Amino acid sequence: MKKCNSCNQVLPLEKFNKNKHNKDGYENKCSKCRYEARKKYINTCENCGAKFKTARKQTKYCSPSCKPQNRKDRVIVNCSYCGKEKEVTKSHKNMYKDLYCNDKCKSEHYKILYSGLNSPHYKKDTIECCVCGKEITRNLYEIEKYERHYCSVKCKSVGNSLFYSGENNPNYNPNLSEKDRESRRIIEGYKEWILSVYKKYNFTCACCGSSESGKLNAHHILNYHSHKDLRIDVDNGIALCEKCHMSFHMEYGYKNNNREQLIEFIEKYGNTVPSR
Repeated sequence: MKKCNSCNQVLPLEKFNKNKHNKDGYENKCSKCRYEARKKYINTCENCGAKFKTARKQTKYCSPSCKPQNRKDRVIVNCSYCGKEKEVTKSHKNMYKDLYCNDKCKSEHYKILYSGLNSPHYKKDTIECCVCGKEITRNLYEIEKYERHYCSVKCKSVGNSLFYSGENNPNYNPNLSEKDRESRRIIEGYKEWILSVYKKYNFTCACCGSSESGKLNAHHILNYHSHKDLRIDVDNGIALCEKCHMSFHMEYGYKNNNREQLIEFIEKYGNTVPSR
């Protein structure tokens, strides 16, 4: 602490400027008094006309608020989104078409003004669905990238059947016979049949009783290849776990399977007899 010789206040040393010529290393006047002592000139403010003391003869303004860059030359405008009043500079008003009271209003208004077709980044065009002919909107890069376009998943499924079946399919194997192709073909309603079989047996293996998730198979009682009319018949299906299903086919093969083989297999390895 130190006493100022000018204002006689006892102040912390931080309030004094350093001076190596004094014994304690600090000036005898506080910084505020030292600054006031330097004000030897009386000038007239060019903005407000007030007289003021200054340490520099060329000083033109009495305070920062009187300086040109700080003078308030503003106008009242309304927010373009919520209508709230706000002060802005004249140059700001002349520069922008829309004015906002905050960034939130600006963001919400932009969603209205520049969405969809009004967006400067909107790069879309209309094109016909190649199945039903319905007009759809797609990005330009999609139109350039893809050869065919569809309005729905249903049309895409039909289109794939039309344009990518037979020899046009990228996975077409010319070495397979027609009989082999038919045996590998996925028929309509097959996925629904599998789920119905699982539900019928309460998602439980009819042989060993296992209900482990993800380990269940839907087995055709009368084999798939020889009985086309029973491929999606729920009464021709039974739920077996992967292990039981594999064991059955290892013992009886994959052809000419029947109900008697299944009953014999379950009586031999399990306790549950499949119901008709």
